[in-house]
Amino acid sequence: MGLWKDMFIESLKHRTVMSRLSRSDYYKLKMICEAINENVDADHEVTPEIIGTRVLETFIRESFQDSTNRIVKKVIPEARKRKTTGG
Repeated sequence: MGLWKDMFIESLKHRTVMSRLSRSDYYKLKMICEAINENVDADHEVTPEIIGTRVLETFIRESFQDSTNRIVKKVIPEARKRKTTGG
């Protein structure tokens, strides 16, 4: 029973985000994955879901970091000054 509980708790840490692609866009993404899988020697297969997840994670990380940097610069004007290296 402990194994099922651990798996359930672990699954709660992740959220599924669904996006809607047109059939033609999904087909194009699938063709890209097939080309990657044919040309890359890997232990696992690249799927549209893997690519979609990585693109979304990258977008969120970079957007969040960019927004955070802008907020810090507005709230703390000293953050605009470049750090100088002593040398």
